[in-house]
Amino acid sequence: MPTPLSGGGRTKGTSAAQSSDAAIEAKRPQERLDSPQGEIDQLWNVYWACLQAHGVPMNTRRVEHPGDQAPPVQDQKVTDQYKAQYHACLYKMPLQPVEERPETNPHYADDHRAYVKCLSSKGYKVHQIFKSDGSPDGWTFDDNNDGGIPTDKADRDCRLEAFGGKDKK
Repeated sequence: MPTPLSGGGRTKGTSAAQSSDAAIEAKRPQERLDSPQGEIDQLWNVYWACLQAHGVPMNTRRVEHPGDQAPPVQDQKVTDQYKAQYHACLYKMPLQPVEERPETNPHYADDHRAYVKCLSSKGYKVHQIFKSDGSPDGWTFDDNNDGGIPTDKADRDCRLEAFGGKDKK
């Protein structure tokens, strides 16, 4: 998914831009960790429909079901060319669940490790990858991957187990 555009650094005179960014963030729909997949799909379809209405090229080959909204073309050149259109629709772009965002979950690194460990325990040959600062940056397949791609159910079960449902004191 394209990344949201931010207001930039904190310099004198940026308070209007920061207020605008805060207003956009406040309008964005919030996914929940326990959101049903159909609800999540609908949130993304609304966002993608906005992008399409603003002229962003859509990847019609990635439509899974007749009547579904196509996602945007995933190409940095397209994202750069249509930056204003992406910004116009940003208020419709769903926010990831608070549990799955490092800025809103103080236990994110531990939870992410537990998530990848859960996928591994289900037989998927994956390992965690890290940013240059040592923070989690997702997962990737092991070189000897013959365990297949995690199913939606396995991924969802591991996300719920790792990021939710346990006491975090």
